[in-house]
Amino acid sequence: MNSHKQVIASVSLLAVAAAVGVFFLLSGERSAGEGASAARSATEVRRQGGSSGRDMAQRRRVRSETAIDVADAPGRGAVADDDEYRSLSSEMRRIIADLQDSLDAEDRRSLSRICDKLSKIRRERGYGAVPAVVRAKAVEAIGLFLPDSLAELAEFMDDPEPEVVESAFDQLDILLNDTTIGDNRLSDMLVSMSKVLVNEDAIDSMALSVDINMRNSVKVRTLSQMLDAGTEPVVEKIRETIANTLEVEVEELPANSELVKQQLAEWLAENPDGEDDPEFYKGVED
Repeated sequence: MNSHKQVIASVSLLAVAAAVGVFFLLSGERSAGEGASAARSATEVRRQGGSSGRDMAQRRRVRSETAIDVADAPGRGAVADDDEYRSLSSEMRRIIADLQDSLDAEDRRSLSRICDKLSKIRRERGYGAVPAVVRAKAVEAIGLFLPDSLAELAEFMDDPEPEVVESAFDQLDILLNDTTIGDNRLSDMLVSMSKVLVNEDAIDSMALSVDINMRNSVKVRTLSQMLDAGTEPVVEKIRETIANTLEVEVEELPANSELVKQQLAEWLAENPDGEDDPEFYKGVED
């Protein structure tokens, strides 16, 4: 009986020893695996330049030598490092990156802040303080948000750089030929634009849009408001448009704007809107 008990005790001890052995074996493998994972993670971080003090020092030195100070947000560095922008100051490269971000995110508020910043730089340091390539990028971004960004676009209509002006006109033409914009909204936008516009080509495009893209009642209202609010070049062109509408020579128009507006009102009484005009000119947004 005692021998039988001794055998059972021996078997129990062997089972416990085996279990302990398995436990330590598994623990060792898990520790080794964790160590390997940690090593791989550290290696990956170093490859990405995130943990090595030497790599950090090299990046700081390169940044100092090349005068690049662009945030490390995804995509920003790629834009700022474009060959077209390499010669720009760090400030202008940041603005380029910000403009691209506003395009990518379709962020209207961000674009407004950037345009305000560019306007301030031009006022304080001169128009040329913002390089043409940055102004062109601004026009590209502004075009995405038309018609809401029309006021910002107008600032570039008289740019000294032909490529910037051409880009701005392309954006304006797209807007003026956008049939989804109703004539009432188009009128409000063009009246606001007339207050600052001085570029002859842009004024011609604007006057043509008033002439062909509005029902008569909206056209008369728009021309009258531009006579009161427009810049001198705008008023001169609008008087030509009015003369064509009234089928008279410009020289025959009264010098007094109130008398001209009275003649427009009389013309409208004789040429009221057609029955289908409200539906035809309303666009899809009115």
